[in-house]
Order: sequence, then C-alpha cells, then structure tokens
Amino acid sequence: MLSMVQITGQEIHLKQYPNGIPTEEVFDIVSVNIPVPKEGEVVVKNIWMSVDPYMRGRMGSSKETKSYIDPFQLNRSLEGGCVGQVIESKNNQFKVRDYFLETLAGENTGSQEITPMS
Repeated sequence: MLSMVQITGQEIHLKQYPNGIPTEEVFDIVSVNIPVPKEGEVVVKNIWMSVDPYMRGRMGSSKETKSYIDPFQLNRSLEGGCVGQVIESKNNQFKVRDYFLETLAGENTGSQEITPMS
C-alpha cells in the first residue's frame, strides 16, 4: 500500500484539433499530482487505453465536426475505455493489484470512486 505518498501520474491531452489525420504533434503528455484517495476510492494505474474509431469524430470542434458525442476538450485528459490496476485502495471491495475494465479519462494513474458492477 502506498498511503501518504504523493503519486504523480500522466495524462494524454489533445492540445489542438488536427487537420486531417491526427499526428503526434496534436497530443501532449502532462504530469499531474494524484490526490490521496478518500474512503470508498481507489488509485488506479491504467495499463492500456483503447483507441477506437469513434474517437476521431471527437477530435474536431463542434463547429467543424458533426458527431453523436461531444468533442474532446482541448488541454484536458482524453476519455476512453481503459484496463487498469488498483495500486492503492480505500474501498473494501477492491484490493491492491486487482484489475478491471473502466471507461475513464486517459490518465495513467488516478484517484476515483469505483462502483462495483454487481
């Protein structure tokens, strides 16, 4: 358990909407401090993030791209399906080293409240 240790994570941000096919230059990797989890929360390290075709429709401003879902916000963490592992838990339903599928922002580590799917 990592309690009381400041954890630094990384997020994938879209820093500008691409013209044409997205390239590395439109993304940024940003370091962020992860808050200590509260009761009922866990700290998750994402180890895999799905990149799906629908995400391309979210990489344009609402003025230029018609999509059934809102565009990604610039300079904010991308959202998508992730596989993560608990690295700290204050939730008695999840243990450190548990794996699960989540739909969250594209952070590689984050503190969040998790509701089991039961």
